[in-house]
Amino acid sequence: MSVDDELLEKVAVMVEEKVRRRIYSRVPRGGILDLSTTAYVDRGEDGRISINVDVEVRAHPGLRMDVDKLINEAVEEALREADRVLRERGLKPEG
Repeated sequence: MSVDDELLEKVAVMVEEKVRRRIYSRVPRGGILDLSTTAYVDRGEDGRISINVDVEVRAHPGLRMDVDKLINEAVEEALREADRVLRERGLKPEG
């Protein structure tokens, strides 16, 4: 595994962890019944890096919160951080 591949794997793990932390930090205890996050980081032929994030949440039926909005905010925050990390390493994120 090359250094770049290792970095891309670390970025994927970082994105997943940041999304989970953000969601759990904003939802009252017991509000999230199940949470699954997966981040895919790929390098295109042109060298650009793309990141896709899948998040599935099963929230407590009594939770009074816009969970979709929270997920979107968490993903956007994690992607901004990933973009910063990639740019610091001289890699070209998409977008």
